[in-house]
Amino acid sequence: MPQKTDWYLENRIIIARYSGAVTLADLRGSCQRELELLNTSTAQYVDVLVDITKQTSREGNLMEVRNIFQAVMAHPKKRWTILFGPAYPQSYINDVVARSYRARYRAVDTLIEALNFLKAQDPSLHKLLVNGK
Repeated sequence: MPQKTDWYLENRIIIARYSGAVTLADLRGSCQRELELLNTSTAQYVDVLVDITKQTSREGNLMEVRNIFQAVMAHPKKRWTILFGPAYPQSYINDVVARSYRARYRAVDTLIEALNFLKAQDPSLHKLLVNGK
């Protein structure tokens, strides 16, 4: 399965994991799941982790990807989007899409860096995220 999206930390942090060659249909499925989670969360804000450590490529141009992510990026509960994993040729699209929505976005190398960044932004996560989770 090229994508799997679920809670990393119930009601607070979503994680979208991508692997292999990711298609536009995979992106749509992930976004739909993110919207479901955002809509059911009881928290005021929800952060999103995007794991591309096992992704080898991604289909789609800038406008296609931007249109797919539009509803997620504009969601009132979504706060930070943190992408982690190696950069690949299409990764600049993520940055451009996030900037086009004036979204809070950061790209880092590892999950630990992503979690440390979120904890620095929201101290309430310190006690919720222990031992790397």
